[in-house]
Amino acid sequence: MALWFPLPVFGQKSKSRPVLKPTPIKRMTFAAAQKLIEGVTEGNLQKQMTREIVTFTLTKLSGGQVIELYYSVTPNIPSSRVKVTTVPGYGVWYENEAVYQEAKRPRHALEGLLPDTTVFIEQVPQLVARLETRLRTKLDYSRASLKRLDSLVAHTQGALAPTELNERLFQEVLAYYGEVLRRALPYGEWKATTETYGKNYTHQVPGMRYLAKSVNLFKVLKPGTSVMSAFYDEKTRGASVTTAFDKDIAAAQ
Repeated sequence: MALWFPLPVFGQKSKSRPVLKPTPIKRMTFAAAQKLIEGVTEGNLQKQMTREIVTFTLTKLSGGQVIELYYSVTPNIPSSRVKVTTVPGYGVWYENEAVYQEAKRPRHALEGLLPDTTVFIEQVPQLVARLETRLRTKLDYSRASLKRLDSLVAHTQGALAPTELNERLFQEVLAYYGEVLRRALPYGEWKATTETYGKNYTHQVPGMRYLAKSVNLFKVLKPGTSVMSAFYDEKTRGASVTTAFDKDIAAAQ
C-alpha cells in the first residue's frame, strides 16, 4: 500500500506569527522576586528600613537585571476595634539599569501629550483641519473663534478626569490656539524650544517666537503650557482658552 504525503505548494507564503518583544519591566509576586535574588546580596543598590524592619530593597543581579522588592506592610493601628489589613509585598523586574532609570525618571508635564515637538509643528495644518472636522465648522483664526475651543474644553473637563486627556485632542486644540496666537503677534512663528526640568532633564516643547517691539528683541511664548492649564491645571481648572490667549497677548506686550 502506497503512502501518500501532501506535496508542498510553492509560491504561497506561510503566515508568520508576529514576533513578540520581551517586556522590559515585569511585576511579580514577592516569592518569585525573592527567588530571583538568591545568591546575590539583597539591596546591593539600595535598602530602606523603618524601625529596623526592611521595607524595600533594590538589587542588581549578576546578569545586569534589576529587582525591586517591596515588603508587606501592616498598618500600626493601636485600636483593636479596627480590622487591620496587611498589604502584600511584591517585586518588579527590570531588564537592566537603563530601563530602571528610564522608568523612574521624572516626566515633563507635556511629554505624554507632545512626544515629538518637531513632528507636531510640521503637522499643525493637518491638526487644525482635524479640529474643524471635530467641531463641524470652519474656523477663521480670530479671538472670537476661541469660544468654540472654550466649549470643547469645558465639555472635556466634564467627561474625563484630568489625567485622561486625549493626546490627539490636546494637539488639535494647541495647533489652532497657536495659529491664532501666531497671527496676533508681530512676526510670529512656531519654534521648538528646549525646557530643562528636574535636575538635568530636558524636553522639547512648541514655542511661539515673536518680535517684542517694546525692546526690539525676539522672545518666545509657550502656548503648550497655556492650553494645558486651560484643560487640567488644578489651580486654574475651568479657565478658558480665550482667557489663556488674553494672558499670552498681555505677556507679549
